[in-house]
Amino acid sequence: MRRDVYDELRARLHEAAEGHEPGRERILARIERGMADGSGQNRTGRRATRPPARSWVRVVTATVAVVGVLVLGGYAVTSAV
Repeated sequence: MRRDVYDELRARLHEAAEGHEPGRERILARIERGMADGSGQNRTGRRATRPPARSWVRVVTATVAVVGVLVLGGYAVTSAV
């Protein structure tokens, strides 16, 4: 029963996709409106900057912590044997 529903839905979606014709004029008008819009929701007016150096400090700290745990674990296993 479920498979029939999924097959029917898939067939309907394929049929709708085949019948879709995007309007070039409509797409271009939307792009022009977006470019002319002065609000700039996602834009700050400057180029993207690199992430702060603190993120690298976190990566290095985490790496050192993992290496330390592995060294201590290896030492514990070696001394137990």
